[in-house]
This record gives sequence, C-alpha cells and structure tokens, in this order.
Amino acid sequence: MNNLVIDGSNLLWRTYWVAETRQKLVNTKGIWTGPIYMFLKSVKGLQEKFKPNSTWVTWDKKLIYPSTNFRKDLAPETYKQNRDDDKSKLIHEQHDELSKWLTVLGIKQIYPGVLEADDIISWLTREKLTSAIIVSVDKDLLQLVTDYVHYYNPIKKRLIIPSNFVEEVGVEIKEYNNYKALLGDKSDNVEGIQGYGVQRSTKLCKEGYDGIVAKLSEEDKLKFDKNLVLTDLYTSYNRHEGEVELYQKQYEDQMLIRADMKAFEEMCQEAEFYSFVKEMDKWKDSFSRGQSLVDLISQLS
Repeated sequence: MNNLVIDGSNLLWRTYWVAETRQKLVNTKGIWTGPIYMFLKSVKGLQEKFKPNSTWVTWDKKLIYPSTNFRKDLAPETYKQNRDDDKSKLIHEQHDELSKWLTVLGIKQIYPGVLEADDIISWLTREKLTSAIIVSVDKDLLQLVTDYVHYYNPIKKRLIIPSNFVEEVGVEIKEYNNYKALLGDKSDNVEGIQGYGVQRSTKLCKEGYDGIVAKLSEEDKLKFDKNLVLTDLYTSYNRHEGEVELYQKQYEDQMLIRADMKAFEEMCQEAEFYSFVKEMDKWKDSFSRGQSLVDLISQLS
C-alpha cells in the first residue's frame, strides 16, 4: 500500500478538539498554534507507520461557493443539519494556514467543487491510485475497501482489509451499503429505519436489496432508497457535471508538488515548534523518502 489518503476535514475536526481541550499551545506572539501542531504531528505519525510513497489530503472546503449538492437537495431538512456551524467556521479558519504547511511537506491536496471529501477519496482510490490506505473515522468510507484499498481508523488504530472486514464491521463488504441505509448515520443526521438497530440490520442486510424491501413498509422503503443514495460513494462523484474534471485538474497540478524541508524547518522556527526542529531528521526521513523513490522511478521511465 504505497499511497496514503487522509480525510483532511475529519482529521482537522479531531485535532482541533484535542488542541482545544487538552493542549492550549500559544506561542510568544500570542498565536494559538495547537490545531496545526496536532494535525502535523498526526500526519507524521501516519507517515512513520505506513511509509507511503505519496500522501493525499482531501478537504470538504468547496471550490464552488455558494453551492449545493445532490445530498442536500435530497434531504434539505436533515442532511448534516446537526452540525455546529459556528464551531465549523472556527475549525476551518485553521485551514488556509495548515494548507501551506502540508504543501511544503510535499503532501498533495484536493478540494471538491460542490461535493465532499469522501467523494474525492472514492474517485482517487477507484480511478487513480493502484493501492491506498484511507485514514478516517468516517464509516461511510468502509464501502471502498478492496484487496487494494484498505481503511485505517486512527482512533481505534485498526486497519480494516477484506479478510478481517466481517470481524471488524459485522457484515460482508457487499452488504455494507444496505446495512448503513437501514441503520442510518448519526454523524450525518441520516435517519435509519425505525426498529432496525445493529442486530436486526445485520440480519436483514444478508437478504440483499430485494429481500430487504420486501419486509419494509412503503414509507420505509422510500427512506431506505433515499439513504442508499445519500451514503453511496460509488457513483457520487459523477452526479455533478464538471466535478470529475475539477478533480483531474487538481490531481495533475498536485503531482508536481515536492517537499521543501528547508522551508518547513524555517516555518517551524517561526511558529516555535521547537520539538519538531529537534526531530528534523525524522521529519526529513518521513516526508522525503517516498518523494525520492518517485523521482527515481520517473527518471528511469
């Protein structure tokens, strides 16, 4: 698995929370640096663990704004309406500065036009990368697991692959979308089918789509079908004209990104990330190794 694909917005939410509640890092200029420090530290840990040749970060920040997408159109009153807008704004204020840090580390970044980070991850892992490890706690991304695409939960520190999927998740990969559509998704405010908890959903999803809808009321069937569309990542990135072309353009541009460890060290000094400076050799090893290999292959081809 030589490519790392990180759900950037998902990681930023979690590192912001850690920085806010556990570690109030403020430098001598009075700048709160905690979220960026924690995000970079997390990425370094992933680099050291998986030693990828390339690392991609996908974001929810839209390039076309204001805009809406098919999920919001399908469930305008509910989809992600449980999110704290004020908190989201505070968290995403960190984004522009963080993006600069990732660029000097040689990390590639892609943004959606009107969709979400998950849709870009699906496109990357299904259309562009021959193998990848997806890093996120978003369970929707489990549907993308194959022999060549694995899923890593950084909180549980569990790598999910086809051979342990049932043990870790509770259902077969082919049953997963039906399982999620029955169960719903609290994080995205997608309401499940009433009366179908984990055990009942696990049992029913084994009967396939036809078996499931045969046991649902007409009202629940409509909700189930809507949930399938809301959570599906296989066709989502093709639902909006121009979306894939936007990903492709960014993909080509980002392939030119190279780590600049001298600039990174200077930024660390400026931000007073002195613990990073002390370990600069480790940072260089983590973020230059894959780049050097890719450059060598390019020269030989």
